[in-house]
Amino acid sequence: MFKELIRLRSNDNFKLIFRNSYPDFLKDYFSSLSELPNCEIVFEKYNRKISNLMALVGYKNYNKVNFNGDVYISAGTPDIMGTDKKKQIVFVADLSSIRTPENSSVKWHGNLIFRNSLKLAVKFALKIVCISNFTRNDLNNIYPEVFEKTEVVYDGIEDFWFDDRYEDFETLKINYSLKDRYWIWWGAVTKRKNLFSLLKAYQSLIKLGNELPNILIIGNFAPDQIVVKEFIKNELIDYVTHLPFQNVYTLKTLVKNSIGLLFPSYYEGFGLPVIEAFSQGKPVMHSEVTSLPEIAGGLGISCDPYSVESIQNALLKMIELKEDENEILKRKQWASKFTYKKAAEQFSKIIDGVVANK
Repeated sequence: MFKELIRLRSNDNFKLIFRNSYPDFLKDYFSSLSELPNCEIVFEKYNRKISNLMALVGYKNYNKVNFNGDVYISAGTPDIMGTDKKKQIVFVADLSSIRTPENSSVKWHGNLIFRNSLKLAVKFALKIVCISNFTRNDLNNIYPEVFEKTEVVYDGIEDFWFDDRYEDFETLKINYSLKDRYWIWWGAVTKRKNLFSLLKAYQSLIKLGNELPNILIIGNFAPDQIVVKEFIKNELIDYVTHLPFQNVYTLKTLVKNSIGLLFPSYYEGFGLPVIEAFSQGKPVMHSEVTSLPEIAGGLGISCDPYSVESIQNALLKMIELKEDENEILKRKQWASKFTYKKAAEQFSKIIDGVVANK
């Protein structure tokens, strides 16, 4: 979204501030940003451990930025850039580490840092941008006093999901030993994604004699989810294929040729894979909790993520679905509402309001 925002506001100058460096896997993206004439990348050399320690104990200037601007934007997490910076906009994606800490991959200290940062954002930010109405309401349930300064800007999906480029599926099918029919899941395998319950429900249906499509899982397992990987190896080796993260067009091709997404998460602030699957016209089975009913727009099949039986029933409904051109078109049209350009246009209006102190 930020590349679109920088392009949209071509008369503004943007400085992107990093602590020491940015991750290697984002190198190409940030290099492309630095090539834009109104964008500069700046590295502030300060000790990450010290700043995290200050955030841990609730110090309000743990993340002080050493330059003056008209607006200060914290993307991704509710970081505050010093209490002397009066016009700040912060993002809140979700409150999973607060709401369901038992399913969170964030350690206790990360959880406390987030809580302290959020308290400061509530106090000092002029606007708080949430990526769904669910997240906005979730935040307002904890801090009802901030409702008037919260806004919703729906997350967008990458532009490549909307183009006509694909890789050769037959080659991928051979390389990865894929079946003709398979369901798909992709992302970081963490506890809140609820893959263990999904796989247990799937296994139960197999044992009852149901003929089900295979499952393709794409992504890396968090350390506490290795048990899920072992379960696949020991119990479902003939039914579940696991691949590490793939390049974007490989992923898109594998989604396009799947028969649908399975996404029974315990908690999502948005749920990008739902919209990504819809962009390819694919059906989605999703949880009936948190943001997912909102993001699916009534076009998916829902389940109770805490009930294996409910997940089983949703899987059976997915099997019964037939290719319907009208439903495929509805999914694609719904996905087209969630673009970086539209998000940038909404966010640009928020910036104008903050500059004008409205």
